[in-house]
Amino acid sequence: MPNAKPFITLNDVSIRLRDQIFFDGLTWEMLSDQHWAVIGPNGSGKSTLMKALCGALPVVKGKIVYHFLRDNGHTAAHDHIAYVTFESQRKVLSDEAFYQERWNIGVTEDTPSVSDFLSEPDLKRINPYHVVETHSDKNLVARRQDVIERLELGALLNRSVVQLSNGERRKVTIARALLKNPKLVILDNPFAGLDERFRVKLAENLENLMQKEMRVIVVGTNRDEIPLGVTHVLRVGNNRVIAQGARQELVGAVAARAGRPRGSPQRQSQHASPRNVLVRMNNVTVSYNGTPVLRQVNWTVRENERWALLGPNGAGKTTLLSLILADNPQAYASDITLFGKRRGTGESIWEIKQNIGWVAP
Repeated sequence: MPNAKPFITLNDVSIRLRDQIFFDGLTWEMLSDQHWAVIGPNGSGKSTLMKALCGALPVVKGKIVYHFLRDNGHTAAHDHIAYVTFESQRKVLSDEAFYQERWNIGVTEDTPSVSDFLSEPDLKRINPYHVVETHSDKNLVARRQDVIERLELGALLNRSVVQLSNGERRKVTIARALLKNPKLVILDNPFAGLDERFRVKLAENLENLMQKEMRVIVVGTNRDEIPLGVTHVLRVGNNRVIAQGARQELVGAVAARAGRPRGSPQRQSQHASPRNVLVRMNNVTVSYNGTPVLRQVNWTVRENERWALLGPNGAGKTTLLSLILADNPQAYASDITLFGKRRGTGESIWEIKQNIGWVAP
């Protein structure tokens, strides 16, 4: 776009977080034809900068100018910015939800469905008990259908948001952000939690999105992939900007992906002693409302074994783990033995959890 106009300008900005000052004296400008990737290691200050951009953290020096507000009356900047983070994804579950609730189908009957969560009343926070004449937004209806098709959410519409997998919640959260039709969408680690096939799909959708009026900022680490539509890169470290410029100038220094090459797994010693069984499942089936999630699973995990549990979003990976973590009550109706005890023989869930370390989004 020739002679592109400024979109957002940060002039000599300093950000306060609690009693500390970050990005002291930052100057940065995003033009109306640009899409940026903000990259840096964990704890480098990326989220702090993005929160300030959204108006969620105070700027104690300098000024952030939102040039796109000139044609939008008296609205605030945050009304035109959608920020998708793991924090916003957690809100899909609501503050009252607890992890085990996902597996107690009777407890969650009043929770909203995906269709409700992506509906016009929910997006606009319309009070259903306030009786006023309303008119459906035809543009939103068309946009909703397009987003649902692009993000492949049709099969999820009647599902409760509480019972979605981590990857499915990621898709729904991104969809909700896009439905608000913001001027700027900020995606923090957008590919995290998504299976390989949908990562490709989302990358294609982002590239198409960047061809339209909406501007995009993708936030990630030095190891994360940068979508093809990104034109510029802002490198962050130690709560300051290290470098900024066109993608072709900076991407070479950050594109290398760390990690060991994939090879053959290490073989166990031929003379290893017999190993105790930690988990044993015999013909385990889990279903909800007559729909099977797991079918006749047989699985044994022994001491000194290291497993990788792989599968697309919604395949049942977390459901399978919920049986081991003692969170899913359907374990009592199945032939499952954990740490030498058959489920349902008097053991408490806390006795089981004492033997397990668990890290999840």
